[in-house]
Amino acid sequence: TSAAYEGANKPGSIGLPVPATDLVIVDKDDPEKILALGEPGEICVKRPQAMKGYWRRPEATAEAFTADGWLHTGDLAVLHEDGYVEIKDRSKDIIISGGANISSLEIEDVRYRPRNLSPHLLPLHQFRVPQQLPHKSLH
Repeated sequence: TSAAYEGANKPGSIGLPVPATDLVIVDKDDPEKILALGEPGEICVKRPQAMKGYWRRPEATAEAFTADGWLHTGDLAVLHEDGYVEIKDRSKDIIISGGANISSLEIEDVRYRPRNLSPHLLPLHQFRVPQQLPHKSLH
């Protein structure tokens, strides 16, 4: 997507699909089902500028792409009637910490609310640190 190249920018939106990009929202539990406008699901795109696959990772490529070339982005979003896309979450960025599932967007939501943070803490970055245990820590 991109900022609106025609018309106004829409707050809360990531913009419109760029030209030559087909974009659909599919049911995250049934990826064959294309959802109606306004229903939240996973973004799938088909476009000439998309990657062809993961370098030397055919299994990851097969998991990310459908047989007919649609890329599952992992972004959970809503496609509005005016064509604008609004990201709701990331399906691939769930952090498990102490038995709790934490969305990366939950962290970013707090991070970008200036009233919650001291200006001395900005800029903040979140990243994963590999661990031996079967969970991830936040740093």
